[in-house]
Amino acid sequence: MGPSRWPGPKKWRLTVIDGTSNDIFNGYNKAAASTTGDILAFMHHDIQVLANAVAFERPLRLLEEPATGLIGIAGATRLNAQGCWWGDLPLQEVMSHCRGIVAYPDENPMGMTYTTWPGGQGLFGQVVVVDGVFLMCHRRTLDSLGGFDSKTFKGFHFYDIDISFRAHLRGLKNYVAPLPLIHESRGNYDDAWESARKLFVDKFSGQLPCRI
Repeated sequence: MGPSRWPGPKKWRLTVIDGTSNDIFNGYNKAAASTTGDILAFMHHDIQVLANAVAFERPLRLLEEPATGLIGIAGATRLNAQGCWWGDLPLQEVMSHCRGIVAYPDENPMGMTYTTWPGGQGLFGQVVVVDGVFLMCHRRTLDSLGGFDSKTFKGFHFYDIDISFRAHLRGLKNYVAPLPLIHESRGNYDDAWESARKLFVDKFSGQLPCRI
């Protein structure tokens, strides 16, 4: 067995932001401002990373490239005029534009099930937008984008689609990477989500739909 390409342990600092006194836009901006590292990873409180440091080799190398925007574990290569990647096409075609893999709790003996996109393939690569369950970026990227848009949005929806779409419009490349994790929630598409979607569509009405 040859020597590992992994350069050695990295120092990670965990910063916890109270979600009862901050929404996700302000919270993530405050967290980024309180840290000094070049690489930032934004994650929900209800996830478990199921990988060791080797799984982060390629994503971390990508983040060193100035052309890289955000990296996550799920995303899509298109957005429709409604600010979504579903709802306007047959399910099979919608799935063909999705990328990534996420595990969820299940009642089977192993305690989890994996959802993969598209279909059961689990493809990875460049996308237009990235889902926010887990987001990584270089600090220079976050700074150039002005952080998460807490002026337009409030609450806990569309922080991820907004910032990754802005990165895409800047000419940066967003990616979905094979970083396995388990997420305790499947999301909540409630009235608050719908209000955020409408704000997003109003903000980017002249740039939707979009695809690569």
